[in-house]
Amino acid sequence: MGISYRNPRLVMNNQKLRLITTIIVLTFQDYLLEFYILEENIYLYKLTAGRRNDIMNALGRHILAEIYGCDSATLNDRDFIEKSMVDAALTAGAEVREVAFHKFSPQGVSGVVVISESHLTIHTWPELGYAAVDVFTCGDAVNPWDACNYLTDRFKAKHMTATEVKRGIFDEPVKVANL
Repeated sequence: MGISYRNPRLVMNNQKLRLITTIIVLTFQDYLLEFYILEENIYLYKLTAGRRNDIMNALGRHILAEIYGCDSATLNDRDFIEKSMVDAALTAGAEVREVAFHKFSPQGVSGVVVISESHLTIHTWPELGYAAVDVFTCGDAVNPWDACNYLTDRFKAKHMTATEVKRGIFDEPVKVANL
């Protein structure tokens, strides 16, 4: 069994955005468990099953976030959404390459921030106070959770749920072609 600690991050707990100061990561057999400590309580943050080496050595991390209870006007403001998405990428340590955003009529914004490490995307439903956010990063330099937590804060969300998918886990060794 291995034990490690991760950086502090923001989480939604009881519909409040809170900073957690300790994240404990346990690896045991084929499981990766992440716990966080908040106000003297320990919560299970995430349980990932699979081959431990695959989990730790994936090519990328893909966060699918459901952000609820946001201000309608905020989610309908194309410029605010674009700036928030770019700032989220930069906060996470990413290198921004290109951005493209579109305001729909009568409402809603969709957009993508292309980063060297992959991408961030968003689709908003202002009438529902809801945003679907997608953050995909490759390598270890950028933490996609930092971007998701930043956006949750910026949108003044009442609730956020998210799932992390490990990308680029191969069953057999991969031969890389030199193009």
